[in-house]
Amino acid sequence: MATIRMSPGATVLTGSTHGGYERVTVGVSLAQRLLLSGLHLLDTWHQASVAAHNDAVTAQLAASDHRVLAELRAAYTRDGSDSRI
Repeated sequence: MATIRMSPGATVLTGSTHGGYERVTVGVSLAQRLLLSGLHLLDTWHQASVAAHNDAVTAQLAASDHRVLAELRAAYTRDGSDSRI
């Protein structure tokens, strides 16, 4: 076992100069960015999944009842987003 000798009044760790503190800070920052990116991707995927489901349900309804398609055309024309139909 090694013996560590220090002069009187010396400090071992300081918050601003210790390398371990900086590594932990950088690690936490990277983990936070990774988590936020993952949450953003999950949210984007969920929104796309909901939109795809709604489009599929709308297509089924429009195939079974022509009034649904007419209502959708009217709604998109009012919004100015008639490029979907």
